[in-house]
Amino acid sequence: MIPCFICKKDSIGGFTYGLPTTPLTQHVGLCPEHNTLENKKAALLHWIETTQASVNAFNEANFARYADPVEYALTVYYLAGGSASFRCTKWNVPDKATLQILGIDGRSTFIPLTHIELFEVVPVNDPNKFTPTTSANERYSIEDGVPTLQR
Repeated sequence: MIPCFICKKDSIGGFTYGLPTTPLTQHVGLCPEHNTLENKKAALLHWIETTQASVNAFNEANFARYADPVEYALTVYYLAGGSASFRCTKWNVPDKATLQILGIDGRSTFIPLTHIELFEVVPVNDPNKFTPTTSANERYSIEDGVPTLQR
């Protein structure tokens, strides 16, 4: 049953509007008594506003689930032995020759890939940690000068 937008009676025999795949609670209707052009305009405007509001609320609620982690712990293991750990907000390999690390203090660190055996990236405060497809950490080995994700 889709209630009349004006009087809340059943809108059978009147006007109904909504997407076919959505539940009837997300439809708007008018009973035969209130099925006028002005009421149709008001009902459609109400439907548009409520649909936009529900989509916006859904997007805002789910935005944080798919956001980038705020901070990473990046550990570099060198070919000559030893390792170094960094706290960073971003990391990148822009030219396939250098690991670029943007620290949480805003300073950049550049490490040539020829000196790296592998590096490991772990999200510290990951907003995606409760999603089922999230990988807890990523481990990259350097093969022929190219970082390769280890599976």
